[in-house]
Amino acid sequence: MKFSIIIPHFNVPDLLERAICSIPNRQDTEIIVVDDSSSEESKLKLRTICKGSSKLVKLLEQPKNMGGGAARNAGMEVAIGDFFVFLDADDFFNECINDMMNEYANDEQHDVIFFKASSVDNVTLEPTERLNYLNVQIDHWLANPQKGEIELRYSFGVPVCKFIRRSVIVENNLRFDETRIHNDTTFAYRLGYVANQICADGRLGYCATIREGSVSRQESDELRLVTINILGRAVLFFREKLHVNHMEDQLSFNLYILLRKRSYSYFIRGIDELVKLGFAKDDVYSFFSKQMALDSLKSTIWIILFSPIFRIKILSLIGIFRYTIFSYLKNNKV
Repeated sequence: MKFSIIIPHFNVPDLLERAICSIPNRQDTEIIVVDDSSSEESKLKLRTICKGSSKLVKLLEQPKNMGGGAARNAGMEVAIGDFFVFLDADDFFNECINDMMNEYANDEQHDVIFFKASSVDNVTLEPTERLNYLNVQIDHWLANPQKGEIELRYSFGVPVCKFIRRSVIVENNLRFDETRIHNDTTFAYRLGYVANQICADGRLGYCATIREGSVSRQESDELRLVTINILGRAVLFFREKLHVNHMEDQLSFNLYILLRKRSYSYFIRGIDELVKLGFAKDDVYSFFSKQMALDSLKSTIWIILFSPIFRIKILSLIGIFRYTIFSYLKNNKV
């Protein structure tokens, strides 16, 4: 078996049918659908779809709802293809994916092959810009692989749009976080770290949709704390393994969102969560104040006015002169 296409599913059987229809009918490809404890009505439809398909479809049913990360992990445990390919149930492949699978089926050189995606509204199918930032990363690699490699390895933070060699996942025990949100972040950067040779393909093999109610559009203060934990672990990973301060900006932004919403108790809990991971409090105060000062004067002033932590107020005030004004002058070449 050359390819294992793993699809986590929850209560969108009609969209899943579209996803399965977009997969080429190949004897070297298995499709593994992992249902994350959908409603009984959805399960009945799902079973009919999988059983009625002319393709090699396996259906796994999770005993309880555990999220997309757990579903992908369950799929990986039974997958036997040389390459794993992840597909979200509400997305689909573009027609060129068959040509790409033909081209890379016997590839023995690359551990990961990245490819581009188009994006559309799920209802109207009007084009959107959801994954354009990933396409830009691929363009950078295609223009100069040496310069673009670090970005592709460590900033391409989604599980889709990749052919991933199974042996790399198995030998390095790569797993998805079993959280409700950002369960793919850790998997993505650890894959980038352990993969040997990688490459990128400029074809639009995948189509991502924007849909109300999808996990990527859910938000709450509790989920924000989960995100802070995941990004905090990522920052520590990059400091230890690569000696760089990668993802500090994303981590700081998520703390800022809590402050901006005036969720002061959650802001403090977010900092406490980072301390539990191994950060020093002064370290958190410092990089948070710096990153937000680099971001904008408006956000820094907000922090000075509303931060419940006096030390952050002082560091942010200093940051205006050290980073904000300097960044403004540099960008405007004054």
